[in-house]
Amino acid sequence: MANFPIHVACERPDHGVFTYVVSSYGTTLKALSLSQKRNHAKEINRQEVERDFYLLAGMMKTPGLSDLPQVDAELDSIERSIANVAESVRVDCPTKDTIIDVLPVCSHVHFACHGISDPESPSNSGIILQHGTELEESDRLTVKDISEIDAEAGRWESVFLSVCSSANVAAEELIEEGMHLASEFQMLGFCNVIATLWSVNDDVSKEVAVRFYEALAKRYGDSGGNRVPKGCYAEVLQNVVAEIRRDSPGNVLQWAPFVHFGM
Repeated sequence: MANFPIHVACERPDHGVFTYVVSSYGTTLKALSLSQKRNHAKEINRQEVERDFYLLAGMMKTPGLSDLPQVDAELDSIERSIANVAESVRVDCPTKDTIIDVLPVCSHVHFACHGISDPESPSNSGIILQHGTELEESDRLTVKDISEIDAEAGRWESVFLSVCSSANVAAEELIEEGMHLASEFQMLGFCNVIATLWSVNDDVSKEVAVRFYEALAKRYGDSGGNRVPKGCYAEVLQNVVAEIRRDSPGNVLQWAPFVHFGM
């Protein structure tokens, strides 16, 4: 059941589970509870006037892998969408060390990169980034790397993994363990994780991300203050995916992999 897209179940393209519920996933109740508790503890110490801060990381060109030509346009659009409601820093072709250094000061993170689900060792699954010293080589921010980040260091709210198979376990003997990028970011303290169940098309990834942040930016201030209301991320994603589904109802493999983890 770990990789089963329950939210896609339907009797016809325009009527199914998505007609009645807003779907969110979770690997375990413990992971869900832990991320909520960690986030709540940080909220107590967070100033209401403090603006959200986004880290936008993209790899249009990755050594040894195909180019992702839509990455620049994706990040450009996100920057425009959030410019009036939050602060942001953009890092093109980041190294693993750069991401680990910047992550603690961010409330929201967006990755637009290649990803890999390791069939031998799920803890080695990760996001493909630029190598720290060799320009012609890539590096990997792995599940294990994320598990070693200080969970008390950040003020995390959401991470969007515009990354192939970021919620997939390729190791068949461990498929029910739910050890993947999405679950590890949730364990770290991100209350909202948007991830993919399998490989995704670059054009579709860009379209989902662009529409998501356009809609999310409009939610700022809905609950007062200067933040997005808690609990709206899954709804925003579902509405965006519904738009994509209406455009191509029969192309399930394109719109179905995008899922929300959290509450």
